[in-house]
Parts: sequence; structure tokens; C-alpha cells
Amino acid sequence: VRADGPGPAPGVHGCGQQSNRGHKRGRAAQRPRTESESTDARVGGLLESAAGEMLVVGPDGTSGMVNRHAENLFGHDRAALIGASVEILIPGAYHADHRAHMEAYFEHPETRPMGRNMALTGKTRDGREFPVEISLGPMTTESGNLVLAAVRDATAKHHANAETLAAKDKAATRSEEHTS
Repeated sequence: VRADGPGPAPGVHGCGQQSNRGHKRGRAAQRPRTESESTDARVGGLLESAAGEMLVVGPDGTSGMVNRHAENLFGHDRAALIGASVEILIPGAYHADHRAHMEAYFEHPETRPMGRNMALTGKTRDGREFPVEISLGPMTTESGNLVLAAVRDATAKHHANAETLAAKDKAATRSEEHTS
């Protein structure tokens, strides 16, 4: 399983598929995987099996891996996301701030929510903007530091909060009317 589409992850040589006759086929029969390739395949498998939207991003701001949930949420094919700047998933007005925050994160990586005390906004392929919640986690690999970003569509939560506030306002207005 790979995180950017069917077949083995980039650089992974084989997935041990069996033909209908029980013989190994593909590149796995030609040479064994390196430790790095096995790690890439495991990470890709974990991302793909995650229940939520997941991206692995490098310090240059490009997506290295994404799962199918991220594809569905943002409306982009994996091919369009892999190697692309994550800023295609962010409204343009936030690009400069995002770059600065990302650079600061890579200087001091830690597992934490992204944008503490900030409203975060995602952008779909068709330009629709929606509220998101993002959790970040650093990953150290042989090729350098990466960040694992777990993204969640917060639209339902925002609507529920707005309804709660409206109900409180309505109750406060009624209370003021009865005391006047």
C-alpha cells in the first residue's frame, strides 16, 4: 500500500503480491526491499489506514504523502498533492503567515495543535473555504525532518457552536424582556 496511489510507495520495490497461481510477481521477486523502503511502505500503510485526513509535509512545504481521506476532503487527486506546496490547500490570504509559522515549527518541532487560538481555514480544489482543525507531529527520518499533519473538517463543529451562541442570545433576550 502506498500513500500516494495504488502500488508500492515511491522507492519501494514490490509489495509481495501473489498471482492467481501463487507465484510472486512484480519487483519484490527481483530484489528485497531496503530498510528505508520498508519504512516508507509501513508509513504509507499507516497513513492509508488512518480514519482521518493525513498529510506528511517536508520543511520545504511540499506534501510527501497523503491519504485518500485528504484527497476526498480537499478534492485533489493524489498526483496533484504529492510534491505540491501545501499552500494549495490554504486560502491565498494566509500563505505568507503560513510559511513563517511552518519555518518556526521546523525550528522547534513538537506534537501540538496547529494555530493555537487561531481560526484555521482550508481550501478545496474548487475554491470553497471551510474551517479546519489540524494537529501536528514531528517525524525524523533518514532523509530529514518531516511533519505529520492530521486535518479535520471543523464545519459541523462551527455550525454547532454558532447554533449554541444563537440559542444563548435568544435566551438572554427573553430573560431581559421578562425583567423589563
